[in-house]
Amino acid sequence: MAQLRGKLRWSHSNSRHSKSKSSSSLLSDSQNEGDRPPMVPVRLDSIIPRGALHNEAAPPKPPRSDRPASMDQLPQPTSNEVVSAIRAVRRYNEDLMKGQAETGGEEKAPPIPLKKKTVMLYKEIVKGYHFDDTLMQPLYIPMAECGPPALPPKKRKSRRQVPSVGRRRDEHSGGSGVDKRSSSDDQRSSVASSVEDLADDTDAEDINYLELEDTSGSLIFHKEEDGGYTLRGGPLDALIAYAASTTSAVKQFTEAFLLTYYTFITPEKLISKLLSRLYHFYKQGNKPVWTATISLLVRLLNNLNQPLVQEAEVRLIEMVHQMLSDGNLKFAQLLRNALVTKLNQLIPVNTKTAPLVGPGFKSNRKFAVTDFSPEEIARQMTVLDNELFQKVDVSEMLYWAKEQNEEKSPMLTHFTMHFNNVSQWTKTRILERGVDMRVRVKVVIHFVGIMKALRDIFNNFNSYLAILSAIESSPVSRLDWPDRVIKSLEEPRALIDNKGSFKNYREAFARAKPPCIPYIGLYLQDLTFIEMQPKLLEDGVSVNFTKRWKQFKSVDHIRFAQTKQYNFDPNPDILSLFSNFEDFASDEELWTFSNEIKPSARAQRVVHS
Repeated sequence: MAQLRGKLRWSHSNSRHSKSKSSSSLLSDSQNEGDRPPMVPVRLDSIIPRGALHNEAAPPKPPRSDRPASMDQLPQPTSNEVVSAIRAVRRYNEDLMKGQAETGGEEKAPPIPLKKKTVMLYKEIVKGYHFDDTLMQPLYIPMAECGPPALPPKKRKSRRQVPSVGRRRDEHSGGSGVDKRSSSDDQRSSVASSVEDLADDTDAEDINYLELEDTSGSLIFHKEEDGGYTLRGGPLDALIAYAASTTSAVKQFTEAFLLTYYTFITPEKLISKLLSRLYHFYKQGNKPVWTATISLLVRLLNNLNQPLVQEAEVRLIEMVHQMLSDGNLKFAQLLRNALVTKLNQLIPVNTKTAPLVGPGFKSNRKFAVTDFSPEEIARQMTVLDNELFQKVDVSEMLYWAKEQNEEKSPMLTHFTMHFNNVSQWTKTRILERGVDMRVRVKVVIHFVGIMKALRDIFNNFNSYLAILSAIESSPVSRLDWPDRVIKSLEEPRALIDNKGSFKNYREAFARAKPPCIPYIGLYLQDLTFIEMQPKLLEDGVSVNFTKRWKQFKSVDHIRFAQTKQYNFDPNPDILSLFSNFEDFASDEELWTFSNEIKPSARAQRVVHS
């Protein structure tokens, strides 16, 4: 025990020493530029020393008069000290980022093109879209795992009320507001029994759902014919507590909750509420609940794609210190690792998308599309598509559907821009000047072969539809193509037919196994229509989780496709042919090329007159 105590006794004086060192030696302005050591990003691991959470051998230190004699009296760093340490590292890393920007460093992210509506252009291929709500099933919870839920709080003078004991929802029908109540001798839900001392007219706002072990009785369910229940929604805090509960029935709900929570609550507010729940049950000693809450909090931190607010940082650090002082090393380590990983994301990183064709892929030869087999070109297109697709976070899709803001969805915008460039590049190769019609037909047939390889061999629906959209574009499709070209396009056209909410495409992608690359423009359309549905249920208070379940089902297709990556070697000659897909003509130029090949009817009339 003495040895363990020695390992845990890293004191706030050490933290103060590290902070002082960082502030004086790294941030001091008194040093000359020539004397200053090279600036490197500072990691935040030292805020919570790693050695305290591992089994490294540490020599025992002699006791000091100012050191507590027991672990229970372990001194805790003050909030001011923790905040000062975080600010010191932040200032240093900000100085580093500023210096790199001034010297032309590559760490400065490129600006997302403004007002170009890149994503809108990407979605043009599904402009005949209509949303079929029946394609997405609601969140289903078997009765055996969930149990009959209690009735939701009734309305009284436009205020929600606490359900009385013994009441539960037997059926919920649309917006009728009709509640069928079971007999009083039925089994009570855990949440009803936990509030049985409250009066019937107590306001629901007076219930702290975060301090209830089980909140399923306060959620709104719809009873199915087979005895199961479909979760429709409930109070915000009740949904949060439900996601952090200990029952196995919530696993599917928790997945959907973690992926969609930022559509109805900000990350900082969710972290604050989870910490409140964690503190409450940790203080009570209810280990199953607080460990389940830590598990959800760790997953939240690992998936969070934005910096933590300062208040959350301090509270999380204090919680880690508390668990360390209590000897809960395993859970302290889990929370600490997630926190340090998130804090270290403050270090400037290279967010710029590297050129798809690097210096090593230049070639002195001039290649044409027909110089390579369709399969090999499709393979190299897939290499480039996959590089960008794996960087798209599904949260960006939800943000874009909600706000239509490309600046908040940078990797999504890069990916869609790549699709648009491939399409423009394909049009340019087909309509190039100085080519007779016989060669032009050969080029189109070659592109159709590339499409077939993209779909049948590599499951790459992204470039597949980029090429199809190019061939189907007005400047290309208006030309007089032979019957064999028109016939070869029948199957691709059928795939993207908008009947049945693009049923053919959905079925084709459902048969594809990872690695695969979907056309996410269709899912962006799904999310846009889902976003139009009400945020709340009919009572005006409960979160409409049916809407969030549909969002989850839509983006889950993207997560599924990202589970595996392609393992292909780049071909320098083909990548040189692509030239980053930057060698393409503008829309105006393409129409000029098309009219040179086949003059418009008006131009022909002018010539004849």
